Amino acid sequence: MSGICEILTENYGPGATIDQGWKEYVRRISESASQMDRLIVDLLEFSRVARGRLHVEPIDLGPLLADSAREPGLGGRVAVVAPPDGPVLGNRVLLSQVFSNLFSNGVKFVPEGIEPRVTVRTEDGDAGWIRVWVEDNGIGIAPEYQERIWKVFERLNDAGRYPGSGIGLAIVRRAVLRMGGRVGVESAERKGSRFWVELPRAPRDGAHP
Repeated sequence: MSGICEILTENYGPGATIDQGWKEYVRRISESASQMDRLIVDLLEFSRVARGRLHVEPIDLGPLLADSAREPGLGGRVAVVAPPDGPVLGNRVLLSQVFSNLFSNGVKFVPEGIEPRVTVRTEDGDAGWIRVWVEDNGIGIAPEYQERIWKVFERLNDAGRYPGSGIGLAIVRRAVLRMGGRVGVESAERKGSRFWVELPRAPRDGAHP
């Protein structure tokens, strides 16, 4: 941004005619500032998820998933087809963030010309666990890259085509692990992705740590 501002100062000083080149430089400054803002916000969020005390309680995932699926930026393209049977142990704020990130990724990372579609369903996992699947029809992830996607700043695609900070899935993993859960992905290139989140089932008597 500093370099572009210097070019504007040198080439478009007093008396200069404002042309298309000037407008392009301004656009690049604006985009750079927006990208930096997203990066700072996501880094602060990652730091918050990684530290501090965590309150865990029984949470009914059905309403939480439905609310996350109705976020304006998703455009109604997320369908919850199988709500969970019984509550899980987790933190409401972190769970909302986990599924918000997974849903927005499912809508964003699709091939050109394809209408995004994300399907959410739940099932019994191992004994004492509930598993949530988030399935999309996106670009998919090759097996050799599936561990890298959980790391901070790891990007497998062009930032210009698929904007973002490269921190979202790192936040997802950190949040799920902090709640005592597990997370993973099944995917192949050009065949979509199936992310899964497993959370402890809340005790029937309502007791929790």
